Amino acid sequence: MTPRSYTKLLGLLVSTCIYADAQASQAADATTAAASLEATDNDNSSAFKRAVEAATKRDQARTYWRAFQQSGDDADLMRSLEFLAAATALAPESTATWQLAARIYYANRVIPAFKIEAINSLEKLLQLDDSDLSSRVLLVDELMSVSAWRRAAVHLEAMFSVNPYIAADTVLDRMVICYLKSGWHDRGATFFREQIALADIKEPLMISLAIMEHGAGDTEAALSSLGNVLFSTAATKPMRAKARQLKNFWQENNGTPDTEASR
Repeated sequence: MTPRSYTKLLGLLVSTCIYADAQASQAADATTAAASLEATDNDNSSAFKRAVEAATKRDQARTYWRAFQQSGDDADLMRSLEFLAAATALAPESTATWQLAARIYYANRVIPAFKIEAINSLEKLLQLDDSDLSSRVLLVDELMSVSAWRRAAVHLEAMFSVNPYIAADTVLDRMVICYLKSGWHDRGATFFREQIALADIKEPLMISLAIMEHGAGDTEAALSSLGNVLFSTAATKPMRAKARQLKNFWQENNGTPDTEASR
């Protein structure tokens, strides 16, 4: 991408009556009702026209985006972004438009300005549809890549509010990292305790809780949480191995383990 094209791309990112007699009152009410209906019809007609125009602009943006994927021509990408900007201006609450925006910006996130727009687009998309798990995972990873640990932690917490059975190791590992990096040990411990009370499979959450407790300087509580895992009949072999590894590390070292060791 040439400097001139890059500059153009950045530019695109920067786009009454009280009572009278009965007859008069009825006439006034009828007139008011008619005017209200007319205004509503006009508003609905205008909204419909904007939605149709926005859909057209979005389709054009998608066409040029696909052309860019084939040609690699910056002109196609710029045209795609122009139509995308027009579509979002016409229908700022359109989920389909923000999905396309997130897709385009995410694919080009190696450019810093595009990474920022990818994050913004994903956040807007999740405001419109907070159940979109895949978009939230992408957003969390992008936020972590720019060290926005607290924003990422909040989005990870939101995953549980939408799907309380999502306590997979990959999600918990991200949460632990974000809480540690944010210095949110107490918040993390509170969150994990709440989830443990609700979860059917508690052991991975107990390990995460232990890491938060240790990070807050409460080694005794941390070791107790790990002990709950080690003596749990529901704990799998990998869970016990992870708990035992952390327990041994903390007992052998007085310092707080780094993030990688905690994982």
